[in-house]
Amino acid sequence: MKAVIMAGGEGSRLRPLTCDIPKPMAPICGRPVISRIVNLLIKNGFDSAVVTLGYLPNVITDYFAAQPPEGIELTFVKEEKPLGTAGGVLNALSDADEDVLVISGDAVCDFDLGKIWEFHKSKGADATIVTVTAEDPREYGLVNFDRDGRVTGFVEKPSWPQALTDNANTGIYVLSPQVLKLITAGVPQDFASDIFPAMLSSGMSLFAYPAEGYWCDIGDLNSYLSCQLDVINGNVKLDVGCPSDGGIYHTEHLPLGDCKIFPPVYLGERVHIGEGAVIGPNAVIGDGVNVGARSRVRNSVMMKNSMTGERASLTGAIVCQSASVKSGATLFEGAVIGSSAVIGEEAQVMPGVCVWPGKTVEDSAIADRHIKLGSNTAEVFDDEGISGTAGVEMTPDFCALIGAAIGSVKGVTRCGAGFGNGAAASALGAALISGMQSTGAAVWNFGKLPEPAAVCASAHCDLPVSAYVTGGSKCTVRIYVGGGLPSDRRTEREIASRLTHRDFSRCGWEEFREPVTLDCTGKIYREAVCAFAPDGLEGTGASVSCADGELEGLLTSVLSSLGCRKDPSVRFQLSASGTSVSVFGDKTGYVAPRKILALLCKLEFEEGRDVYLPANAPLFLDEIAARYYRKIYRGSKPTRENSTKLLFGDGIMQTVRILSAVRKRGEDIVSLLNDIPDVSFITRKIDLSVSPGRVMEQMNSEGEFTGEGIRITREGAAIVLTPSKKGKSISLIAEASNSETAMELCGEIERKIAAITLDTGRNK
Repeated sequence: MKAVIMAGGEGSRLRPLTCDIPKPMAPICGRPVISRIVNLLIKNGFDSAVVTLGYLPNVITDYFAAQPPEGIELTFVKEEKPLGTAGGVLNALSDADEDVLVISGDAVCDFDLGKIWEFHKSKGADATIVTVTAEDPREYGLVNFDRDGRVTGFVEKPSWPQALTDNANTGIYVLSPQVLKLITAGVPQDFASDIFPAMLSSGMSLFAYPAEGYWCDIGDLNSYLSCQLDVINGNVKLDVGCPSDGGIYHTEHLPLGDCKIFPPVYLGERVHIGEGAVIGPNAVIGDGVNVGARSRVRNSVMMKNSMTGERASLTGAIVCQSASVKSGATLFEGAVIGSSAVIGEEAQVMPGVCVWPGKTVEDSAIADRHIKLGSNTAEVFDDEGISGTAGVEMTPDFCALIGAAIGSVKGVTRCGAGFGNGAAASALGAALISGMQSTGAAVWNFGKLPEPAAVCASAHCDLPVSAYVTGGSKCTVRIYVGGGLPSDRRTEREIASRLTHRDFSRCGWEEFREPVTLDCTGKIYREAVCAFAPDGLEGTGASVSCADGELEGLLTSVLSSLGCRKDPSVRFQLSASGTSVSVFGDKTGYVAPRKILALLCKLEFEEGRDVYLPANAPLFLDEIAARYYRKIYRGSKPTRENSTKLLFGDGIMQTVRILSAVRKRGEDIVSLLNDIPDVSFITRKIDLSVSPGRVMEQMNSEGEFTGEGIRITREGAAIVLTPSKKGKSISLIAEASNSETAMELCGEIERKIAAITLDTGRNK
């Protein structure tokens, strides 16, 4: 049997660990990950393997040249340019006349590869994808398959609302020659995004094998640390390479002296532990490590030739090769010290802080930012954007980093920013713009203006990325892409990654650009709004109210300039952000924003246009569309590709559009609303103690995937389930012709989610 080991990974999310070694060479209990994979292949009867190389290839080839494995022949192939997973496999094989196993060289697993091979053969599969259940499926490509194992679809690194399953693609495949013939030589292609979807659409035989056992993609520092601790805790069927003495793995005699070792612990060769030191539980100590007297190392990894002075304390930390932690220094959970870095005496490295290779933290200093790359911001986006309390989470220095991350987004050379009312929003907005400038990007400064106006300005300038900072005690940075559309998952992931690793583009002093100040944004916005009433609003009447006085004044001014008289019997109530509007009237009563949305859709349908709306848009809108033989397209993809108007996210534009229809038709709002049904909505938010992927997978059989959640319909009612972006909760929006029916459906779904949560907890 033949295998291809993919070992070209750079491991950017493992930095500073991978600054000087490729990801497959990250040590697990003293031996590189790729060495563990080679041993797994030997154990399962593979006699040859081709290793694909990319980043720092000589580190891998030198390792195996010094200690070649017995029982398997290794061949190394370097990619001259990135070819993707599929292109890399084809590049590695001189022929394609037999089945081949593809496995990652930077993930730890203990699968029975023989069973996987047998499954593949028994199904007569063209390709078999090995899957595992992922606790957090957002970091993986997901695979949908039926009870027989036949693959039915894919979702690539979804947000929680898009995660219909928690079956993650491990990157382990068995491929037939027919699959390899689909790959174009020398062209970058991936199995997950290119080859497998093409196979699925062409009807080729594609199966999934849900593997039993352990698998961990050491994709980030947390998973790298937890994987090592899993090994010494016996959660992995892995030959550690040395005997265990009561849970203490050691390659030599246990260190002598007055020290305490609490299992589980791994101790490499030539380890010295000082008097009074305490090691463990959960500690991995590599070859040549020196732990000073009275030091404490627990839930931590110390790599080859690293050391601590006396009284040092490591809790949940990683200390890379040859790094030094001096006397009295403290490393808190998530701290990572790069190779040859030095932590000074009595210094503190705070939780989640990384110190890059060769850098120094001075004596008695407190490192609360990455040394070189800054602080850890793993969970960045919530459902509103990037949010936090002004002066606490949302500070000018953090907003400068957000700006630098936006300006560093791949392909972005122009970006823009605006901000709302208040000194906090102004300060944060200025910092955001400074961060954008630091990357060398051309920056449009929209200044202080309402959010809808900032979105309109972004569209007018055709900016690939822009941001808006809201004010108040809680401040939010919202990101827009593609000339004013809400940010997509891909952009958010890149911004979050760059923030986490402080991976920013930088420019020299001569490359900084002065921001382009758009003094005409107000004029641009007014013209865009007035375009919805090309013949003016003479003969119409309305009044305006809004919690934001400037927004109220703006809409009042626009209506007056268009000839709309003031009429207190019809009042348009703008939301505080200006993104939606409701109506109060002597004749209409209260008209909620959802009904206003329905009216706007109806006006578009009557003029022969389809409508593009968010995935969770109310279901009853489809009934209105059907009357006019039009369609509603839901979900982020069609919205981004086809939406040409900002109308449906702008209460001011909505107001002018409705009043223009009133004038044009000679009818009042009551007449326009006549054939729009009254629908009741019930909204609930459920906090989750389990993975939203598990909930979505089990609820998916009852409904349909919308692109951002699941819609379940009953006779006369419907409900949409949407997990939050951080995966901590799930929202329910039920709709029906009356509140009792909506409430009944909402209660039914709540009970089912509670049962799933309880069942998952029992099976853990």
